Amino acid sequence: MPSVVSAQGLRCSRGGRVLFSGLSFDVFQGQLILVTGPNGSGKSTLLRILAGLMQPDVGEVYLEGRSPRYFGHLPGVKNDLTLQENLRFSANLMGVRPTSKDLSEVLEVAGLASFAHRLARTLSKGQQQRLGLCRLLLGNTSGDTWLLDEPHNALDQSGQAWLDRLLVNHLRGGGVALLSSHQTVNLGPSIEHLRLELDTRVSLAT
Repeated sequence: MPSVVSAQGLRCSRGGRVLFSGLSFDVFQGQLILVTGPNGSGKSTLLRILAGLMQPDVGEVYLEGRSPRYFGHLPGVKNDLTLQENLRFSANLMGVRPTSKDLSEVLEVAGLASFAHRLARTLSKGQQQRLGLCRLLLGNTSGDTWLLDEPHNALDQSGQAWLDRLLVNHLRGGGVALLSSHQTVNLGPSIEHLRLELDTRVSLAT
């Protein structure tokens, strides 16, 4: 089975300091890769490189299929747009043209349907995080690659459980996910979990 994501010999430095070097790994359908390491080890940088937002000093990245879905530290919510307007704006940037019904269904899944026509600035931090994560569901197809940087941030217990369900469904459908988190992430025995640890030595271990 060919890999969905492949990195070969990645090296990246910031501010004159090498974050990681000689980093190579492959990710296959249905796998969850948890990117770990101390602050400043390059977790966010690696995800940005995989998303095509940055270039490594050395090395190559290969991603099968469509462009990956990237979710950064901030939810990327426009405060002066309603929730529906936020989703439509994000969808248009991705070349997706959802109907109002499509947007309503996504907000329903996120537990935000009753706020559809409210301005995003009126949401709590956790609700804004959910709204941002809804972008993953816009035009989502099986086999997509999700790159998530601390996606559990600001979510309460129910929000974290909702995100975990999204991840399980995505991975069971043949997608892959690489995410950084300071929290323990365990999606159950049916999901293959791998850990990519960034430090002075880089290892990919079960």
